[in-house]
Amino acid sequence: MLNSQARSFLDRVKVGVSSSIDLTRLAYWIEKNTTHPKDNTKPWSFAGHEFQKAILNDPAARVVVRKCSQVGVSELSVRMTLALLATLRNHTAIYTLPTSSFAATFSKTRFDPVVQNSTVLNDMLNRNLDNVAVKQLGSSFLYVLGTFTQKAAISIPSDILINDEVDFSNQQALTTFSSRLGHAEKRGNSRGLRREFSTPTCSGFGISKSFETSSQAAYGVECNHCYSTVFPQFMEDVRVPGFEGLMDEFEREDLLDFRYKVSEAFVECPECHQPIDPTAFLNPEKRQWVHKFPTREVKGYQVFPYDAPSADIFSETLYELANYDRKSDWINFKVGLPAEDAESSFLRDVLNNHKTVAPLQPPSGSDGADLSKYRHKGLVMGVDIGKISWVLVGKPTERSKIDIVWAERIRQDGDGALLARLCFLVKWFGVTKAVVDAGPDFTTSMGFVSAFPLGRTYANYYVRAKSKGTLSHLLVKEEEGIINTVRTESFDIAARQVNAGRFSLPKMGETEAVIEHLGNLKRISTKNNQGEVTPSWTSTGADHYGHALNYLNIAATLLDKRFSVPGVQGVLPMAAKVKVKTK
Repeated sequence: MLNSQARSFLDRVKVGVSSSIDLTRLAYWIEKNTTHPKDNTKPWSFAGHEFQKAILNDPAARVVVRKCSQVGVSELSVRMTLALLATLRNHTAIYTLPTSSFAATFSKTRFDPVVQNSTVLNDMLNRNLDNVAVKQLGSSFLYVLGTFTQKAAISIPSDILINDEVDFSNQQALTTFSSRLGHAEKRGNSRGLRREFSTPTCSGFGISKSFETSSQAAYGVECNHCYSTVFPQFMEDVRVPGFEGLMDEFEREDLLDFRYKVSEAFVECPECHQPIDPTAFLNPEKRQWVHKFPTREVKGYQVFPYDAPSADIFSETLYELANYDRKSDWINFKVGLPAEDAESSFLRDVLNNHKTVAPLQPPSGSDGADLSKYRHKGLVMGVDIGKISWVLVGKPTERSKIDIVWAERIRQDGDGALLARLCFLVKWFGVTKAVVDAGPDFTTSMGFVSAFPLGRTYANYYVRAKSKGTLSHLLVKEEEGIINTVRTESFDIAARQVNAGRFSLPKMGETEAVIEHLGNLKRISTKNNQGEVTPSWTSTGADHYGHALNYLNIAATLLDKRFSVPGVQGVLPMAAKVKVKTK
């Protein structure tokens, strides 16, 4: 019988000769070489989490997993990372989490116990290079990093990249991390191995953006009535006896309604519309992964709560709704789907229902019109300036409503045509207040502010927080023609007003671009390095008219006399002294 040292030596030899790992056997390696997280005398088992095997054994260069919480995917990602490093020589893996403090805690509580309780991994560990940020296993290295403060570590070349909690990470940093795979072994059209895991936030962002272009695998279940393999959708196919609607209509207050038997919730078969036996979800022989788009190179997996089920998982998930103030958060975390509401997006349905205004079309060019014949006054304008500038003109009406009467995009030609056209529009529409972004085209912004009497046109700088001594999200520097606006709060206000139907849109071709740009703006929460949740509006596509509408709404706010005081005409300060907005 081999003693422990001899057995350990043979294990190292087996690991060493496996320089070209068969990725389809990762689950087997984990079962043989790691232990149960709650009892290290027992081997690791996938019992109750059989869905994980296919994800682990997928040999694709890139795999994305959109998931609900508490289905063991973080444990899966840790063991997968360690298995790859243990079986691949001279490889470097980067494992990212939102913040460095989160990464340090995760390294101690998730990675360290798995290594300590595995004979193979523990024997491979270089104890002279073992801390929360970096570990050496044999000839391979693991970096566990945050995405907000690990700027120096971004330069580390890597062969394996694992992004955990994608939606709550710094998206720009994730893109930079992915570039570190540029010299890794080529696999198909990609280089290296990349795995992404996250609960989602909104569609078109983070993990959902990746999943939407992937193979979109779902974990099917065999119906005990029609014997079809079906793919139930939680929000569409879960039923509560006594409640006639879908889960989209079920609210937290409904949990207390005695007419609704939440404890008896079940899944209705999408094919035969009979209740699926709950035990089918517990039986791996009745389950299988099926890819909706099997030929796509990026492999994606959607994990629902009933993919790692208990006998009463449907009612358990519904009862969790009581713990969330916002239903969209419950859908994100407990169901595992992207969701948007009136607080986190500009609702397209509302916008489409308010295309009711006859546009007021100005003449083309910047001269030749008889401005004296135009009688409208009190209009407001917002402009997002760039190589193409985006203009919205609105007419405030009664009850704090605004009718947008014109939308226009202007291409910069380098000969001052943009500034001339903007000045012309102000005069032709009789604009009382106009707001443009201060940068990056400072020349146009400065010229625009200087072209009119003080208090009519302003350049806006987005800031992160309110100035000391003020309660408003706007700080007006009247003599300079400048506004400092708290970016997140200003978009919060604009979204509430749009979703409450306080904006009407013109019936013109350009309006479709306005709706698209607004729809591309999403309110996302991320965690800073202190673990605090910080909301911000981010873009999932072109957003220029979204900023123009925000500036227009700021201009309308300035009609309140509290924000307007007499003075002398001012000019913009030097660009280097003021922080330019980012979008």
